[in-house]
Amino acid sequence: MAAPILEMRGITKRFGSVPAIEDIAFEAAPGEVHAILGENGAGKSTLVKIICGQYAPSKGQLFFDGKMVETFSPHHARQLGIAMVQQELSVFDHLTVAENLFPDHRFARRGGWFSERRLHSAAAEACAQLNLEIDVGLPVSALTPGQKQLIEILRCVNANPRVLILDEPTSGLNSREGGALVALLKTLRANAVSILYISHRIPEVLALSDRITILRDGRKRETLVNRRLSEDMLISLMVGRDLTGLRGKSGIGFQGVKSPAFEAKGLRGPGQHHAVSLAVSRGQIVGVFGLEGSGTFELSQMLVGLLPRRSGTIEIEGRVLSSWTPRGLNELGVTFLHANRKEAGLYLNLDVSENAAAPRLSELSRWGLLDRGALAEIVAGSIMKFGIKARPRDQRVRHLSGGNQQKLMLSLALKKAPVCFVVNEPTRGVDVGSKAEIHHLLRDLAADGGSVLLFSSELPEMISLASIIFVMRDGKLLSRLEGEEITEERVMAYAAGARADG
Repeated sequence: MAAPILEMRGITKRFGSVPAIEDIAFEAAPGEVHAILGENGAGKSTLVKIICGQYAPSKGQLFFDGKMVETFSPHHARQLGIAMVQQELSVFDHLTVAENLFPDHRFARRGGWFSERRLHSAAAEACAQLNLEIDVGLPVSALTPGQKQLIEILRCVNANPRVLILDEPTSGLNSREGGALVALLKTLRANAVSILYISHRIPEVLALSDRITILRDGRKRETLVNRRLSEDMLISLMVGRDLTGLRGKSGIGFQGVKSPAFEAKGLRGPGQHHAVSLAVSRGQIVGVFGLEGSGTFELSQMLVGLLPRRSGTIEIEGRVLSSWTPRGLNELGVTFLHANRKEAGLYLNLDVSENAAAPRLSELSRWGLLDRGALAEIVAGSIMKFGIKARPRDQRVRHLSGGNQQKLMLSLALKKAPVCFVVNEPTRGVDVGSKAEIHHLLRDLAADGGSVLLFSSELPEMISLASIIFVMRDGKLLSRLEGEEITEERVMAYAAGARADG
């Protein structure tokens, strides 16, 4: 292997007296994909933020191309040739695709004018690298989340980096977009670009990486050459505890009445040609799966009153509703988990206790005063039940790991046992340990007599949890699969428009 382009020696970063990472030794060579694995809170984000200049280490040395780095700032890192695609998108919605791809002024002419023709030509050429067929003059606000993700990746690639850091780059991509990204990464690797790849999708890591470094509790556990490695081996090194009891599909233990708890009949949104009908009973987890653009996200929003509908009704334990709102449904026992915890789930600048108080203000307040004793009991119970690792009163939610943010949002949605829990992407961006715990919570909810309507783009997750799966394409529910009918091949065949065997 070539001499490293990037090397860390004894890197420690402390926030106050608490070490986020400690005594890290790490290196990356030109032309390799080096994956960094670990649970949320293991230290991955801190490590790469030091590399790209957002943090300065408390101790230790960082070398780039054999020279010690003495200045830590994002500007200096970019000058060295380090680029990073963050997990949270930072595109400019009000600018065009072309302006997002080239936010600098490389096409400027004398007098401050720039060549729009050259800008658009370069942008179209950049999009072709990912077979991205879009009008580069469109505002980015008109794009899908997956397209926005690709635009952000291309913006970093356009800077011709020597080290490219990717944090969960495929989390919002469909299979075609993910395949195009993989092809681009292979081209970059062939051109001696070093790629640091962070992902919770272990099969993806095994398929792409040359080496894998595993972090746990802020320390490096192993750096492994990717030969004959297995998912179970990597999970064991990452988690350091047994997940056997939390993984795999379990039988539903609820033995009560199994008439529909939540049912949609003839639901159709504005401009939609196909009506949707589905039902979920107490004790069941029912899934709705579809590829990007299939209409699953819009359906989940219509079901809970966040998007308008043209026709249709819903029934909650036999009570027929021809109109409904999120608040009204919540009062009837239907709760909803949004796919994006940053935009529609948590108050990131408040602490855990303040987030817990927000949906309970009426029950926790008297004469305008908050009962802090009752709130403390609720928070302590949620932390214990949902396994949230947080300091309730002095830690802002934005500083929690992704897994702990997600479990906090679950605790807020499940403040009381729901009749039906409509959940959208429950484990997006969380580590394998948190994912297993969230799956366990959803199974327990059904086993205790609740019902779960699951929307997820992760097919293995859907198959692991749901006893019935509806497959959606072009706004239409195409099939209802149950029991042994549920296989990855059959679900994907229906979702992609191919003919399913059997």
